[in-house]
Amino acid sequence: MLCLVVNFCYADTNWQNKFDPQRYEQGLMAAISREAKLTQRESEAFFPIYKEMRKKMMEIYKKQRSMFTKKPSNGEQAMLEAIKNFDATEIELKKLQQSYHQRLLKKLPASKVFMCIKAEERYNRQMMRDMAIKNAPKVNPQNQHHKKRP
Repeated sequence: MLCLVVNFCYADTNWQNKFDPQRYEQGLMAAISREAKLTQRESEAFFPIYKEMRKKMMEIYKKQRSMFTKKPSNGEQAMLEAIKNFDATEIELKKLQQSYHQRLLKKLPASKVFMCIKAEERYNRQMMRDMAIKNAPKVNPQNQHHKKRP
């Protein structure tokens, strides 16, 4: 889900101009702490590892974005290679998450790690909803011309 938020951030220039990474990060950390009910000690164990994971994930997302900023040369073979490369980055991303989840499980109970993952997903879904609402085109009823259907 984070991938969607990050990719959406770079795809929509209006949203990109309004995106505040520091505010996003603060909101995400607060949501995770609150929803997973992390104690101070748990937060101190969780967030350094989590931030390290997110930093590495961002590098993978950058690779993915670069794949879509330049269109592969025409031809089925070039398109097939582009798809394979994208799939490889998705697998790399999942392996990275899996390895960091294993590290987190050494520091926190599985229930807390699960709640942290769930909180991140929920926060990112809410961000997407909020962005969709903020970026929805404003409709002026006076300028609407409805065609009657037969």
